[in-house]
Amino acid sequence: MGISRVALCRLALLIKIDFLRKDGLYYANLMLLKGTDYPIVKYGHMRRRYLQDYREVEYLRLLLNGDLNEHLHRVDVEWE
Repeated sequence: MGISRVALCRLALLIKIDFLRKDGLYYANLMLLKGTDYPIVKYGHMRRRYLQDYREVEYLRLLLNGDLNEHLHRVDVEWE
């Protein structure tokens, strides 16, 4: 399941994303933050699927801000 255009438009209002132009195309200038590589297990995976399927904008906001892995790890810790 892909991300809908509506979700991307809503996200664009929340987050400023820089783009690079290469070969006539624009690419989002995204980088992973260091120090957020927590192991994700059962409840974190369930939460990720829920966010992807029902809360697209929240999922993208967490992902692009570099907070997704930490959020999923907190869910795992709270529920185990």
